[in-house]
Amino acid sequence: APEVNPSQVRLPLKQHAGAPARPTVSIGDHVERGACIADIAPEALGARIHAPVSGRVQQIDPDIVIEAV
Repeated sequence: APEVNPSQVRLPLKQHAGAPARPTVSIGDHVERGACIADIAPEALGARIHAPVSGRVQQIDPDIVIEAV
C-alpha cells in the first residue's frame, strides 16, 4: 500500500454515539505519533483518541487539529 503523509489531520472529539473525549493536550503542544491526545471520563462510554502523526497541536475545539512535522 502507498504511504500517506498528510500535512494536517483533523480528529473529532466525538467519535460515535458515546460521550466526546476530553483533550489531554493544549494548543502549541508537540505530540508524538501514537500518543493519547484525548481521554474519556472514568464512567463514560467513549473512545480515547491517539495522534496518527507527530506534530504540533493547532486547535482543540471542536476537533483536535495537528499540523504534521
